Amino acid sequence: MVISQIKTSLDQEYDLFTQSQSYQLYKNSEIPLKALFFSEALKSLKYPHSHLIPLGGGIYKFMNFNNFELDVNLFDTPQFKNKTGFINWISETLHKNIYS
Repeated sequence: MVISQIKTSLDQEYDLFTQSQSYQLYKNSEIPLKALFFSEALKSLKYPHSHLIPLGGGIYKFMNFNNFELDVNLFDTPQFKNKTGFINWISETLHKNIYS
């Protein structure tokens, strides 16, 4: 999958996510909100069995039955409300760690 496809998919997922009840519950908690969206993004990109494990300090481990693990520090990422910056960051992270 090329990075432009990832960005397009995540852009659509972002719009759906911001309309969801989950977003309403976590919209005032930046780190958990980012983690929840990251998990939803993986599911929308054909990784439906992804699990999220908080490790503390804004670091999360994403695990999948396809035997991939990804440690992500969500503390030093663009703000969730910065849609373009956040989607670009996720796209680059996924492209580098999963699709390369």
